[in-house]
Amino acid sequence: MKSLFLSNFVLKIIAIVTMTLDHIGFFLMQYSPYDNSPMQITGYIFRIIGRISLPLFCFLAVEGALKTKNIKKYLLRLAIVMSLLIVVEFVLEMLFVGGVISDNQRLLQPNIFITLFLGVLMVWLFENKNKYIKFLGILPIIYCILGFVVNVYEYQNQNITIYWLPYFLRPEYDILAIMLFVVFYSSYKLLPVLMESYGLKPNLYENDSKYRLYLNLLSFCGLIIVSLIYYSFTIFANEIVYWDANEQLIMMCAAIFIIFYNGKRGYDRRWFRIFTYSYYPLHLFLIFMIFTLIYL
Repeated sequence: MKSLFLSNFVLKIIAIVTMTLDHIGFFLMQYSPYDNSPMQITGYIFRIIGRISLPLFCFLAVEGALKTKNIKKYLLRLAIVMSLLIVVEFVLEMLFVGGVISDNQRLLQPNIFITLFLGVLMVWLFENKNKYIKFLGILPIIYCILGFVVNVYEYQNQNITIYWLPYFLRPEYDILAIMLFVVFYSSYKLLPVLMESYGLKPNLYENDSKYRLYLNLLSFCGLIIVSLIYYSFTIFANEIVYWDANEQLIMMCAAIFIIFYNGKRGYDRRWFRIFTYSYYPLHLFLIFMIFTLIYL
């Protein structure tokens, strides 16, 4: 089907670019000289665009976890980058806290690679044939919920910090990210069930482009549902909302890219795979150093 023209490679590039804009936007807003300055407005626009990146990264992580030949190596790579990121944050914290940034703008933040690791771990456990190990797949979900509860508690009690779950061990986007992992993973499990209910054999259609399109449509619907559920917190439990709900709702736009995904790897060289894992800590370090040098 020619309408499915976005490969895994293209989705990664889109996710990386939008994520980079998001982080540049964060620093632009932090260093803005005054409210509603051109610098702050530009930063806010970049952050809005950056909302697209999280659903794409979660979608690609689920896709990778289900298609990889060795999911244990996949988890190991995520764990290595996760650890590297923590080390980089600690170094920056020791060098610059108390100087360039204030105590309420600490560098040690929830780690997105913890989130990706937990999501892939959940998929791996749920895919295990042993029903007891499969049941353990709920543990990553529980951990993300715990991170959410701790963040909400600190938000409601501004002078309290939960030290037994420090920032750098918390999954970034906690329940939002794990909900995305759940709905994207569920799409792969739900489609065969729907097909069998109509008397079709899923294994005969797995390589068909229409099968891929139906998977995309289920993921599309899952993303929209999660976005609306997350936004509904502002209606039913606004006191616990510590994020910009209107801004975060923009993540639904990622569904536009997911719908055109063709399920193919696309460009895939070893250097690019290394680049995708190393880019996150390196680009954060580079952006931070550039802004530090400019405003020091």
